[in-house]
Amino acid sequence: MIAAMSDKSSLATRAFVAVGLMAGFYALAVILIVALLGVLYFEFVVLNRVNLGITLGCLIAAFAILRSVFFVSSPFEPPGPEISQADEPRLFEVIRSVAAEMGASMPKHVYVMADVNAFVAEVGGWMGIVGTRRVMAIGVGLLGVDSVSQLKATVAHEFGHYHGGDTKLGGFLYRTRGSLARALGNLNDDESLIMVIVSKPFEIYGDVFLDLTSGISRAQELAADEFSVRVAGKAAHVSGLRREVTCGALFSKFLNEEFGPVLGAGMRVGNLYEGYRTYIDNLEEDGFLEQVAEAIGKQKQDKYDTHPPLKERIAYAADLPDPGVVDDARPARALLANAEALEIKLTDRIVDNALGSAKASLKLTSWDDAVRTVVERRMEGASLALARALDEPVPGGVGSLFAVARQADRQAFARRVSPGTFRSGGASLSKLTNDVYMAVVASRIGAALVAERGYVWAPQPGRDYRMQSPSGELLDLELRIGGDFSEEHLAGILEELGIEGGSEPAAHDA
Repeated sequence: MIAAMSDKSSLATRAFVAVGLMAGFYALAVILIVALLGVLYFEFVVLNRVNLGITLGCLIAAFAILRSVFFVSSPFEPPGPEISQADEPRLFEVIRSVAAEMGASMPKHVYVMADVNAFVAEVGGWMGIVGTRRVMAIGVGLLGVDSVSQLKATVAHEFGHYHGGDTKLGGFLYRTRGSLARALGNLNDDESLIMVIVSKPFEIYGDVFLDLTSGISRAQELAADEFSVRVAGKAAHVSGLRREVTCGALFSKFLNEEFGPVLGAGMRVGNLYEGYRTYIDNLEEDGFLEQVAEAIGKQKQDKYDTHPPLKERIAYAADLPDPGVVDDARPARALLANAEALEIKLTDRIVDNALGSAKASLKLTSWDDAVRTVVERRMEGASLALARALDEPVPGGVGSLFAVARQADRQAFARRVSPGTFRSGGASLSKLTNDVYMAVVASRIGAALVAERGYVWAPQPGRDYRMQSPSGELLDLELRIGGDFSEEHLAGILEELGIEGGSEPAAHDA
């Protein structure tokens, strides 16, 4: 058995630090409350006078600490529907097989959730010490991108947190972190001098707490990774880790850039995950998935990160012995008894959380129709925005694209075309600029292909600029145009696609 798996001294050290930090926090809270009451005692008894401002300030501060630290409970809220052995026998068979191999007991409750993620926890009980129950949650998004072996690696990693006592420690750390945040939030609601003074010790302790506990959390993740390799094999662990981290990051992007606009256009789809799988497949086929994975692999660690960087976790796994487990490449989604019904249920949950009762007013449609409608409206809007930026009385043809190519300050022009894109942020300025250029160029070229060549828009999630010819040939304008917006490049594309009106640069400039 791998050394870290039976390293009781390491567990004892982590437990000692976690309990010590929690105890230190409560001690700090008690000391500050006593100090505030001491000020009142000195004021009333020693000085025999009352300053209303000091009295109220001390009482409010003491009550804020007391309420934040000692009188607030955070009941566990299930992240999604609970499932049982009877509901999902094949999925439970995998979970049980991992638990048996690791000598671990099954969680009391198993939930499915919307994310591309999984977690375990010990919830309920008194202070997370006694009377707790184990829970596990597995993302339906995760099941949609993992193989069975990769899923086993993830489940083993999560059971590793049980084995290492991390869920107990995590309960301590989570409660302390939450109490710190509440105390600072309540104290900072009032900008009086007393509140500012009292909040400082919590701020200092919070910095120390996060610095120390983040290192503990990262060590826990690496120890849990050892279980993942031992149970599922090194290949499944590493490939699953890369895929889950990458697809997990892209799930948020998908919700914002693909699913969100559908809702914003007054439509909804029955199964969000159908579009998400198409999105991931398209990005993977076009090589973008690997680019995202490489970018994530280059990210540097922040001292407050609770997980080590992907690069460090892969390097750590490389030094572990490989048990030579046979790979099970079956899609993990195939383990579900009725995957589509479960995905539809979680899609409804996401829409309900986002829109509430307004959901009833949305038109239910297919992914193809929804994305096509969104892209057609986006292209029309991009063409109109370009017309305004070029002072065109009405949106012109492809000839005006040469004026776009000649812009000396591309970023300034992009801001003039679409100021809202830059207000939303979320990406580098060069990426935002390129996105605007791509939209306006594709809008004019797409309109010409529709009018002159009989093309239609045929987008999919992850391929917003895809079109189809009358003969059924597919054309992805994003791949064809790329990031080159020079006059020579645009002229070559127009000639290649047989679009009229693009052989001569436009006479005017913006």
